[in-house]
Amino acid sequence: IAGIVRIVTGSDWVPQFRAQVYLVQVSGVPTPTVVDQTSSSVTGSYFFTNAIPGVNYSVYACYTLSGASGTVVYSAVRSGINSPNLYVDMFMMESPAGCLVPT
Repeated sequence: IAGIVRIVTGSDWVPQFRAQVYLVQVSGVPTPTVVDQTSSSVTGSYFFTNAIPGVNYSVYACYTLSGASGTVVYSAVRSGINSPNLYVDMFMMESPAGCLVPT
């Protein structure tokens, strides 16, 4: 499972470096379970090599931006992902609720 993490800036979607990306197994477990985590590269790309074919996953992306005006969290989630899938692009938007990765 792989893709590119993007963040909205104005009216453009640009690749986001250092976003946290989580692979969450949904099927075959009692509750959604984080099975892997990575950071996006300079080009915004990420990949997971341990996804099992036939298993249903969700992918979460989160990025925290701290500045003089405070902290803003951007996040995205894609559900119903099966392996292999190399086109799971993530489009993060501002999230007042923060990063919603299951714990």
